[in-house]
Amino acid sequence: MSLNHDGPVRFGLLLTSIAMQFPSVSVATGILLLPLHHPLTIAEEMATMDAVSGGRAIMGVGIGYSRDEFDAFGVDRTTRTERFGSEVIPLLSG
Repeated sequence: MSLNHDGPVRFGLLLTSIAMQFPSVSVATGILLLPLHHPLTIAEEMATMDAVSGGRAIMGVGIGYSRDEFDAFGVDRTTRTERFGSEVIPLLSG
C-alpha cells in the first residue's frame, strides 16, 4: 500500500454508514496511526462522520512505533514525528 489520498483504508465510510443506521450510537475509530494516512483523507472522513452523526464521532489517534506497520504502508518510520506535528496537528486544531 502507498500513502496517497485514495488509499485503501477508508474507515470513515463504514463508520458513517453505521452512524446513519443507528442514530443513538456514538461511532469511534479506535486508534488511527495518523502518520500512515494522508491528512486530507482523515480530515474529510472525520468531518463527514461528525456531521452525519450529529457530533457522535470519536477519533483516537496515535503516532505508531512498529517498523512493520510503516513498511506495509510504504512510509518512512523516521518521519512519523515530523509528519504528525507538521501535517496532522494543524488539521485537528484548525
